[in-house]
Amino acid sequence: MTAAAPVPARVRLVPAAVPAAADIALLDAAERARMDAFHRAEDRNLYALAHALLRRVLAKATGRPAASLRFATESQGRPFLLNADGGAPDIWRFSLSHCAAGVGIAVRRGADVGIDVEDAARLDDDLLPLARQVATAAEANVLADTPADMRRAAFLRLWTRKEALLKGAGTGLLTDPRRIATGCSPRAEPVILRHQGTDWTLIDLRCAWATAAVALTGAGATVTVAEDQ
Repeated sequence: MTAAAPVPARVRLVPAAVPAAADIALLDAAERARMDAFHRAEDRNLYALAHALLRRVLAKATGRPAASLRFATESQGRPFLLNADGGAPDIWRFSLSHCAAGVGIAVRRGADVGIDVEDAARLDDDLLPLARQVATAAEANVLADTPADMRRAAFLRLWTRKEALLKGAGTGLLTDPRRIATGCSPRAEPVILRHQGTDWTLIDLRCAWATAAVALTGAGATVTVAEDQ
């Protein structure tokens, strides 16, 4: 009997922008409080944009009004969508990531997914001390041998892959990223690796404004990507 193909994921990539009043109107009271807690206008804008976009993407997937969606958090900190009754997790799972340059969202029906988007705005010029905190010994050696003008891009590939996987697994940095080998070299094809007894597919995403990656359970899982310019 042939195994069913892994469930695909949908990804949306949107560059940073000032949110419209209609975006802010979608947020619930808790989200607005978190938005208002940011001191910088740029951070408030990015938060509102990201969470309004998440609501719109999930509304399209579930067929429910965006403003009606409610969320809760797992014991290890991963947020999830509640079903229409509000008493149990919805079948649609999601992952959200944002950086100064924009927002990435991945949604998937009934299967885990993680996404990470990063830009170089807040990276120090000397990346090697940071790399040693997140890379395997072999990966750190590769980064050390990478020409300085290419090292930043290599590090971002490494980090987005690991962060996407750990977010998809629901543990985040409670799992030491040095225990996971994802590599930092450019690649055109998805990579399948085993993590905590599960096959994961890691895919580097094309994104004009950031380095981005998505991780999905299941060998050979696929994504469809919509990128706003």
